Amino acid sequence: MHDIFDKEFKIKNQVVVYEHKNFPMKNINVDFPKMKNGDSFEDVINFLGSAELVITNSYHGAYWATLLKRRVVIMQPFSSKFFGFRHPLVIANNFDIKDIKNIPIYPNALNDARKANIKFAKRVYDRIK
Repeated sequence: MHDIFDKEFKIKNQVVVYEHKNFPMKNINVDFPKMKNGDSFEDVINFLGSAELVITNSYHGAYWATLLKRRVVIMQPFSSKFFGFRHPLVIANNFDIKDIKNIPIYPNALNDARKANIKFAKRVYDRIK
């Protein structure tokens, strides 16, 4: 629901890497800009929004990048939660940058997520009133 997702982000990087601090990714090109989770929410969103493609092994990184209408590749997933996104994401152990245009973008993901949040909030409110 955060209004930072309404911001228009200029693509400054073809690829960025957003890594979970407890699960370092192996064999990732170090020439790409890289960030680990743990920074401020705004810094993370600005970082993810700066790229055409986000390579990540962070659940929230994948989710937020999808809401930002970015291409996402989940590399080396360490949990089953990566397989349950509403909008299916590419999951890989290796990735060839030549395949970037084959990675989907979900332009309605943010609206879908906001509608689901509002619907859930209404269900909770109806139960507690």
